[in-house]
Amino acid sequence: MKLNFKLFFVCVLVVIIVLVCFFMISHMKNKNEEKITTTQIANPMKKSTPQEIINTIGVKFNEPKNVTEINYFIISNQVAQMNFIKDGISFTSRIKPANQFEDISGMYFNWNNEQDCKIAWCSGKIYFMNDAENKNPGICIWYDVAPGLMYSLSMDDKSNPEILLNLANEIYHKSQE
Repeated sequence: MKLNFKLFFVCVLVVIIVLVCFFMISHMKNKNEEKITTTQIANPMKKSTPQEIINTIGVKFNEPKNVTEINYFIISNQVAQMNFIKDGISFTSRIKPANQFEDISGMYFNWNNEQDCKIAWCSGKIYFMNDAENKNPGICIWYDVAPGLMYSLSMDDKSNPEILLNLANEIYHKSQE
């Protein structure tokens, strides 16, 4: 009887092990056969043209003089963007219809320099860094109250309030005279 019980116990144990292995292999096979689905987020930035920006958002940039590699974009059908290079420095300018003054530059630093400015009749601010990881980014942001447009001009390096102010005045397209 002891031998039969031991034999029975060993057989049950072997069956359990075989069943567990079978279920594990079956589960792994099903998992590998599942289709992987990913959620893709559409890029909110779309390459554009000056005319398409006017048609979509109703705003216009003045192209600055002596620049290269001008590219236009529309971001989420709400923000117009113009990228360009001047004197070897990358610049980005944005325009967005807005109800109030806000930073639309996309450059969020703890600025260590700030000053008020005027772009035509619009009040604005210039922010720049003395040193941020050996780069000196800067922005000029201003708001045109009458049409309700927020503007920004940013540079990745070698920021200087005079450069930002002069270039912002060159880019600004007066919506009303």
